Amino acid sequence: MFWQPVRRQSLTPPPQNTITWEEYISAENGKAPHLGRELVCKESKKTFKATIAMSQEFPLGIESLLNVLEVIAPFKHFNKLREFVQMKLPPGFPVKLDIPVFPTITATVTFQEFRYDEFDGSIFTVPEDYKEDPSRFPDL
Repeated sequence: MFWQPVRRQSLTPPPQNTITWEEYISAENGKAPHLGRELVCKESKKTFKATIAMSQEFPLGIESLLNVLEVIAPFKHFNKLREFVQMKLPPGFPVKLDIPVFPTITATVTFQEFRYDEFDGSIFTVPEDYKEDPSRFPDL
C-alpha cells in the first residue's frame, strides 16, 4: 500500500487578463496595472513607550553614555536601547532611560550617584611582567 501525502487545495486560477500591452506600458505615473490575483496585505505596527529624564547639569555627554552601553549592553536585544540613545535627544544627558526590549521586559538605565575624579595616568599602565593569555579571547 502506497502512502499519499495530504496536500493543500490549490488556489483557483487568477481571472483572465484583459489589459493590452499598450495599456500596460502607458500606465499613469509609470506604475504598471496589477495583472494577477488581488494582493492580500497585512500591516503590523508595534509601538512602544520609552521614558527619558534629561539633565543639563550632568558633567558627561551622550558619547560617554554610548561608550558605557557598548560595554554593558553588547547583546542584540539591547541594540534598541543604543539606537534610542543615538536618536535626536533634547539637550543634556539622559540620567534615566526606560525602554522596552521585549513586550514584557523593560531596560532601565539610571545614574543615581556620579562622582567625577581625576586619576593619575600611572594607574593605567600595563605592568612589565604582564603576559597576555592567547586563549583568553579566541574569537578576536
